[in-house]
Amino acid sequence: MAERPNYSAINLKKLRTDAGMSRSDLLRELKSRGVGVHMTTLRRLEEGQQQMKVEELIAICDVFEMTLDQFVHQPIDETTARLTEILRDLRQTRAGLSFQLSALHHELQRLDQVLSEPETPAASQSAIVKEMTELLDYDTPYRDRVEDLLHHFSEEPRDSGSGSR
Repeated sequence: MAERPNYSAINLKKLRTDAGMSRSDLLRELKSRGVGVHMTTLRRLEEGQQQMKVEELIAICDVFEMTLDQFVHQPIDETTARLTEILRDLRQTRAGLSFQLSALHHELQRLDQVLSEPETPAASQSAIVKEMTELLDYDTPYRDRVEDLLHHFSEEPRDSGSGSR
């Protein structure tokens, strides 16, 4: 069975801002329901950097008059939900690519070391350098596009209060 997506972080920020509440306002509402949350914790919850505790989930659902299932599993804003999903996938892909690029860099250093050894025949050196160049040239368009995407999505979104970026 596939895991159901968790929209609690997206929904929390959307509900809070749609209600015209500041983070401080929401913290007061939660405190009045017996749940103390620090401002930093609330920010991390909204950004999806921290999982919500059961008592926090229940209190938030009470504040916004929602069921737990609606809050966690149904996106308030489908577009934001989809973009957040894509961004999460890109970040996971970036982590995998970073690992693979690190391994590639290590292998290129080893190859460079072998190529610089005096006993490596010149013909072998030339063939290996040509093959490396072709491999790197082949990946250039993809690498450039990935770098563009990573640069674009690595920038932290700004909370402008206007709802647009």
